[in-house]
Amino acid sequence: MNERRIIEEINKKVDGTSIENEPNLPLLKKYSRWNIGVTNDANRRKQEHDNKDTDTRFWNSWPADTVEIALRVEQYFHKLGMKGDPGGGKKPNLVYIY
Repeated sequence: MNERRIIEEINKKVDGTSIENEPNLPLLKKYSRWNIGVTNDANRRKQEHDNKDTDTRFWNSWPADTVEIALRVEQYFHKLGMKGDPGGGKKPNLVYIY
C-alpha cells in the first residue's frame, strides 16, 4: 500500500473504535490511546506483544510498498501522539497498530 492509503486506513480504524466512557473523543486525542510500530512479520510481533500481557484486541496491520513508506507512516503517527518505539528490525515493511 502507498503512504496515503495506509494513513487513511489507520485513521478509519482509530476513529471507528469506540473508547469506553469516552465514545465521542476527538480523533487527535484518540491517537494517544494507540501504539504504532513497524515490522517484517506482523504475526510474530503481535505474539511478542501478547506475551507481554498487552491488550492487542484492536490489532491491525497494513503492508507498505516500501520500508521507507512504513517508517514515514510510523513517524507521522508518533508526531500525532501514538506510542511506540521507532524502527522495527530488518526491512520493516508492515505497519501495525493496537
